Amino acid sequence: MTTSGCAQPISSADVFEYWAGELDAPHEARLEDHVFTCAACAATLAEGEALASGVRRLVRSGTFHALVTDTVLNRLARDGARIRTYVLSPGDVVPCAVWDDDDVVVTRLRADFSGVDDVSVVATLATGEELTRNERVAVGPGQHELIDAISAALVRQLPATTVRLRVTAGRGRGERLLGEYTLTHAGSLSRG
Repeated sequence: MTTSGCAQPISSADVFEYWAGELDAPHEARLEDHVFTCAACAATLAEGEALASGVRRLVRSGTFHALVTDTVLNRLARDGARIRTYVLSPGDVVPCAVWDDDDVVVTRLRADFSGVDDVSVVATLATGEELTRNERVAVGPGQHELIDAISAALVRQLPATTVRLRVTAGRGRGERLLGEYTLTHAGSLSRG
């Protein structure tokens, strides 16, 4: 998102919270007043809305996979998405599955991110095949978890298998392991 040309640009967090309807009324009013007088921030807000619309389309199409914020999850839930959530700390092994009526599967990866600016998250199957890779994911001060959201339709395509996730900081020889997590995936389940 762009904010060049503004002395006090709106933050990405404000854009997502505005989109999700989570700003308090005074903060929302200040943001709207600013956007009406600042073309750069108006463009940023428009980009945020386009991104939000894209996320909704991706979730419905079954091709969504991203590291997201609680704000995004809250909006998806308010829009009617059924979200299955698993919470893991480093070293955890958690049994999991996806149900036929789930829309999004969320894995909350908890770790100590002290002194870390960005991380890489790699998921591999028991066969060694890489499932997903996210590199240079920004980590903010005080952040204690990453929220990995994936379309349930994509997860339903997986056979019963083990999925290992590794979160690392740094690159090459300077890489440092922050956490390894294991999901024992039972496959797709039906309520009917």
